[in-house]
Amino acid sequence: MKILSKLRERNIVFSGFVAIIILFFLLHRLVIKKPGTLEAFSSLWTYPLVALQNKIITPFKQRLAARKTTQSTAERLRLLEKENEDLTARVVQLEALELFAKKTKHLRNFEKRYVADHMQLCQIIMHRFTVREHAFFVNAGFRHGITKNMAAVYKNNIIGKVEHVYPYYSKVLAITDKRCKVSAYSSITKTAGIFQGTNNAKTALLTHVDRLKKVRKNEMVISSGEGTIFPRGFGLGKIVSFKPSGVYNTITVEPLVNPQDMEYCYLLKKGAATES
Repeated sequence: MKILSKLRERNIVFSGFVAIIILFFLLHRLVIKKPGTLEAFSSLWTYPLVALQNKIITPFKQRLAARKTTQSTAERLRLLEKENEDLTARVVQLEALELFAKKTKHLRNFEKRYVADHMQLCQIIMHRFTVREHAFFVNAGFRHGITKNMAAVYKNNIIGKVEHVYPYYSKVLAITDKRCKVSAYSSITKTAGIFQGTNNAKTALLTHVDRLKKVRKNEMVISSGEGTIFPRGFGLGKIVSFKPSGVYNTITVEPLVNPQDMEYCYLLKKGAATES
């Protein structure tokens, strides 16, 4: 009997709860006619959940956006660095071309005055000037059409001849080397002789000049073109002193240019430089 009594009590309580809910909705529809009131009421307990969700998700979204921004900035920086490297390389190239143009201006003006089918503009890449040898190396070899005994000239001056030729570079014997000999004559008295180096950058000789021949101080010594190597009419030096010595004159000549100071020169075959 007690069990039945308890069941009746629970049934009454449940029925009363259902009745209250039904009454609440009836009163809401009959009395509270403003739409959204229930939603406003329910928002009082849903707002904390929404606020909590926003508090958790917003930092995550911010970190994700910051990460994307960082990646985008890094990629942009990489592109800018690459662009800067390209521009820097271009500037260096243009500056090098400008410097080359300035340094070779007189040489190119010289080239315009000559027919130069067999002329090659070269850069002097190394000097070797010792008490035993005066020579320098240029950045052109037989792959560039260079051959042995081509004359090396700077502006209107002879500065040497090609001694050895390699695939990509050549060795040039300077006119200040005692092994380099050039047929020459003095510009005023037309006295012929042989210009010869002494392994001294400031002193050369005009040899094989008969003591009866007259020369003058400060006369220019010019290549005569005799032989198969050196062209005619190029400067070699200036007479600074002379005195008889046996059957010959001892004539001291100061070279017009010092090959040690050169950065560029032309290599040419005899007959390639004909004044136009």
